[in-house]
Amino acid sequence: MTASDTTARSSSTADRLWRLVPWLLVVLLTALNLLHIGRLGPNDDAYITFRVARNLAQGLGPVYNPGEQVLTVTTPGYALLLAAVSPLSKDFVLLGLALNGLALLLVGALLIDLSRTTLAALVAVTLTLTFPLLSEALGMETPLYVASILAAFSAYRRATAPAVDPRRAERWLMATAAAAAVAFLLRPDGLLVALAIGVHWQATASSRPKTRAMSLSTAERKALIVFFALVVPWLLFATLYYGSPVPNTLAAKATQALAQTIPRWGQGLLDAAGDWAQQFSVAAALAVVGLALALWRRAPDRLPLLLWAALFVAGHVLLGVRSYFWYYVPLAPVVALLAGDAVAAAADWLATRLAGRERARLIRTLLLAGLVALSLLPAFPAATTLAQQPEMRRREQAYLQTAEMLRTLCADGDPAVGIAEIGLIGYISDCRIVDLAGLLQRDVAHLKLDPADKMAWAIQRYHPELVVLTGGVNYPFQVADAAWFRGRYETVDIDDQAGFRSVMYRKAPGPANQRDLPPATWQGDNGAAQIDETLYFEPGATAVITLHVFMPAGSTLDTSVNGAQASQVFSAEPAWQDSFLQPSEPDGAVNLSLALESRDRLPVVGWIESNAVPSVHYFAPRLDASQRPRPTVQFDPGQTTTIRLAAVDAGPAALELLHRDRPGVALAISVDGQPLAVVGGTDGWRTERIALPDDLLAGQQPLTVEITNQGDQFARLGYLMLTLGTEKLPEKTSEVADCLSRLACNDWDKPRLLSRRLPKSEPVTFQTASEAATP
Repeated sequence: MTASDTTARSSSTADRLWRLVPWLLVVLLTALNLLHIGRLGPNDDAYITFRVARNLAQGLGPVYNPGEQVLTVTTPGYALLLAAVSPLSKDFVLLGLALNGLALLLVGALLIDLSRTTLAALVAVTLTLTFPLLSEALGMETPLYVASILAAFSAYRRATAPAVDPRRAERWLMATAAAAAVAFLLRPDGLLVALAIGVHWQATASSRPKTRAMSLSTAERKALIVFFALVVPWLLFATLYYGSPVPNTLAAKATQALAQTIPRWGQGLLDAAGDWAQQFSVAAALAVVGLALALWRRAPDRLPLLLWAALFVAGHVLLGVRSYFWYYVPLAPVVALLAGDAVAAAADWLATRLAGRERARLIRTLLLAGLVALSLLPAFPAATTLAQQPEMRRREQAYLQTAEMLRTLCADGDPAVGIAEIGLIGYISDCRIVDLAGLLQRDVAHLKLDPADKMAWAIQRYHPELVVLTGGVNYPFQVADAAWFRGRYETVDIDDQAGFRSVMYRKAPGPANQRDLPPATWQGDNGAAQIDETLYFEPGATAVITLHVFMPAGSTLDTSVNGAQASQVFSAEPAWQDSFLQPSEPDGAVNLSLALESRDRLPVVGWIESNAVPSVHYFAPRLDASQRPRPTVQFDPGQTTTIRLAAVDAGPAALELLHRDRPGVALAISVDGQPLAVVGGTDGWRTERIALPDDLLAGQQPLTVEITNQGDQFARLGYLMLTLGTEKLPEKTSEVADCLSRLACNDWDKPRLLSRRLPKSEPVTFQTASEAATP
């Protein structure tokens, strides 16, 4: 063996080892990414897909809430894949991370394939797999989506290679179509991959030899068949099952971007690109050079990818959706490949300038090494961060605590839970969710309101038994501190993680219908409309009335109380408005008159809320008129209390009492000195309703009610109210008692009021269910 043979073999071995470096880097960075996200946990939105996949695997359908056929995920392909592999494990977080790990390996392999040299591959792999937003998106569909995009362009590059055999070109074109279809199934915007490739294919048709173009006409048909065979079944199923293949989340995220505090997609892209360019300044400059070279040379392996990137950016900007960090991850490999192209071009340029001499080769190597080192230097701290033990995010810590509590509550009943972020909490708790941001409910998704207003609308629309409000500096105090919210919900649990709060509220015990009057709509083309209503209050009570009214543009609302004008509101722009009234000395009744003048659009009264009919006495101090009853007053044996209630009408009527019963409790109840009943002696919270004799209501107002604990055990009292009608409480009193402890409330505590639409200018009278012919 000659010395030259030995040198050649040594050089060949070194080349093979050098080509292995990017592959080793792919494995290392994939492992670090998985280690990082395994310790930290996936992003909250990933759990939405996990829950849909779990329901699908359990036979409940591809839905978030069983029985609600709404397309709540933008990645049906990922949910289907998770459900398909669920026989391997019931831990969908683990399954998601495993699939993400395989996807990252594939992303690395495709970057190496799409790179022009080993050095360029080293740059592309490092910049992509240390991209901070990619690391944070693990667990979601993002790595699989990126892999499908790169796979489509890698296959297309082979299908359009100048020297490729027509049969191989046909197979590669079919592979391109399959990868593009997978990209679409993973995310709807994956359709842009097929669009970019199709446009480029048609634009370059004239440059292909005629004989080859003719031979590929069959290939084109086969590629289209492959694409539609994968895509059309999903489109048909989604249309039949959900009513539309368009995800409900698209409308929700588009309306979320209307809030001034939330950046839109385009602004978010500029912010993300600016942050990355500031950290990776040399790599960013190389990417700009690579872009210029690709456009100048019309590189056939880069132009389709660049066309897709341009369509991707333009499409999202035009849609105007809000900014989410994972939306920008698919662009990272494009930038990384362009930076690698610039490094490869620099190596070629140096090779021509410094060729022939051993010293020149050394200088070239040093220059290239310096350029690569400068471009990749910021990646080392990023990789080090991935290897370190991360601090759990405050938000996730709070969500975990709330989710665990909700899981216990939902295991004993089926309360609806209103939440604005439905991922982690919804997945762990498995509660029935009302999404206050609109991802689950179509009518909420399309509301063009600020987040706080949308949350308020959703709560008032769906009346969930539980509400969870979360946030740090942006905690929705507009909702939590609103009088209507404080009047309907009380705090159950507060989890504060260094300033990020997750607060759980529930419907407070007590009758709901003394605050919620039914909606009424003023109908008519133009002109004026009026509503007259009389509200009754306990003598001496501080009356508080809230009007929630839609004001068309240029409309005026005049409100009169007891014949005197109380307020006048003018609206230049169409908007929902709250008007608060606090009449002084109501003396049992307030005559309320609403008159609204509108030029064109229909005015609407959303609701009239008050602390009025029926008359109620709470056995606890009321700090303000919106405070809910809190059963905190303890009645000891032998103790008597006297309550005066305003009788609002002649019978039939009944007393309703909420109390915490115990064995040995005996509560004697009398009205105006006439004994009516003795209740108690069981266990748990109970609601008693006692019919009043007609003679007690004959012109007597108010009534004097006495309650004496004649037993040998203490009792706790919540409220006493005079209600119209003599409806019986549900026979299953255990359900009533369980409402407070298990939140499994049925219809007993919900307002059952008659709601009517009005013809033009017709007055409306609100009635309780007992007065109405039908509930």
